[in-house]
Amino acid sequence: MRRSLLLGSVAGLAVLAGTREARAGMFIGGELDGGSLLTAPANLGTGQGFVGLAGYRVGLGPVFVQPEAQGSYMVFPGAAESAHATRIVAGGRVGLSVLVVQPAVFGHAGIGWVGEGLDGRAFDVGLAVGFKLIPYLR
Repeated sequence: MRRSLLLGSVAGLAVLAGTREARAGMFIGGELDGGSLLTAPANLGTGQGFVGLAGYRVGLGPVFVQPEAQGSYMVFPGAAESAHATRIVAGGRVGLSVLVVQPAVFGHAGIGWVGEGLDGRAFDVGLAVGFKLIPYLR
């Protein structure tokens, strides 16, 4: 018990000692998206689309916090008619920023539209994986 507490304390101090000052700045990005509707019309199946986002990334050592706004468009090809969904949401994400692969947890809420005239609440929560291959380009 004491050994694990000691190792945990040493690891925590090493992370704190190795952190740099906080950095912040605008973040603009795009994502590929997939999802399904939770309410009617439920016969649309799953859809694919894209997301544009703008946020403000705050780097806190090895972790980043990013409040953001998103707009998205999704197509449901399995539907009898050509169906699409659009949405506007706000929320944020928290993740690791020291690696080439940057895992994050996100959550958003807002409003969405399906087809013509069907609107309602929109939300998402999940995991994301970003790639930082070139500095300042993620």
